[in-house]
Amino acid sequence: MKFLYVSPEHISGTLTTTRDVHTAIGDECRFLTMVSNQFGFLEDIALDLPMSPTGGIYAALKELRRKLLRKPLDPEKPTPPGHPPVWQPDDFATGLIMKFREVVWTPYINKARKKYNLDNFDVYQFEMGMEFYRDARWVKELANRSKGIIAFYHGTDIRNRGVIKQVDDICALRLTSELDLLQLHPQLKYLFLPFDSSKIEQVRSDDKPTVFRIGHAARNRRLKGTEAVIRAIETLQRKGVPVELVLIENKSHEEAMRLKATCHIAVDQLTDLGGWGYGMSSLEFLAMGIPVITKMRKEYCDFLPDHPFENADDNSVEAAIERLVFDVVLRKQRSEQGIAFVKKYHDARVVMRQYYDYLLVEHIASKMPTALEDVAAPPVRL
Repeated sequence: MKFLYVSPEHISGTLTTTRDVHTAIGDECRFLTMVSNQFGFLEDIALDLPMSPTGGIYAALKELRRKLLRKPLDPEKPTPPGHPPVWQPDDFATGLIMKFREVVWTPYINKARKKYNLDNFDVYQFEMGMEFYRDARWVKELANRSKGIIAFYHGTDIRNRGVIKQVDDICALRLTSELDLLQLHPQLKYLFLPFDSSKIEQVRSDDKPTVFRIGHAARNRRLKGTEAVIRAIETLQRKGVPVELVLIENKSHEEAMRLKATCHIAVDQLTDLGGWGYGMSSLEFLAMGIPVITKMRKEYCDFLPDHPFENADDNSVEAAIERLVFDVVLRKQRSEQGIAFVKKYHDARVVMRQYYDYLLVEHIASKMPTALEDVAAPPVRL
């Protein structure tokens, strides 16, 4: 089978991991991004379309619109109504800007469709449930040619934007790795994030380092609870606890991984604002054998009762760090649990077995690849 993954941007490395598994089991796979990523992840078909949301004319037009309407900068966006929530343009100006962008994009898209034979794959997965056009004209063409259509939702696309109904209605399969989204969209199926731990070297640190390096990676401080992490470290330092903060921000993925490998303990996120539990950053720390502190809601603890995390929020993170610093046995236990957890639930071949199981159930695939027949799919308790 031939798979094409379509994504606005490659932001976590999963597209490369997924492609590698498809290729290893004998299927063909490409991934297309609308703009090149800024984190150093490998690209495949990167169109670098003009008027991307991250800069240039499109961002300038949105900022002009905001000022003309006197809207506050970076307001909290409530979840749109509906089950699932459905995207609608905020106002006439927003819709007009998007239509203008689509006109600009069309010659680039048509050129890419011919150059890369983009219409000749069997299965199409649209990350964030979006294609080039908000009226889903390309998805509709593909569906009319009996192509398998999948949407993968990552969080803010449903929480803050809502599904693009024209795309979502056509999909044969809808997936997510975000547990909270299952409450927002009745047709979502859960899939663990695929991860290749074979490329991660485990950290062999001293049982009692002179200073404990506490790693914290943040792309958005508010969503991660970074200020609470900083306060906790400063308080512990005043108490004489030998800790220092390794704040990982605005780094390439390669540099971020180098810094993570120097840490003894990690703090992921202390809020539920950007999703529940954990994500790719936690998996990277865990695969290295580094204990991770993160906020795990009761729903997540019920879903994954054997999770390896030290559970904490902004009020208890200080105590969690101190506990791990002074308890050698607990650190070792969390380290071993973390390595085992990543292999059990997130190993790329294990996750892709579940992926193909879903394809079979939805009649998107006619058989399971031989190379995955003996791989046990991860347990999903929903």
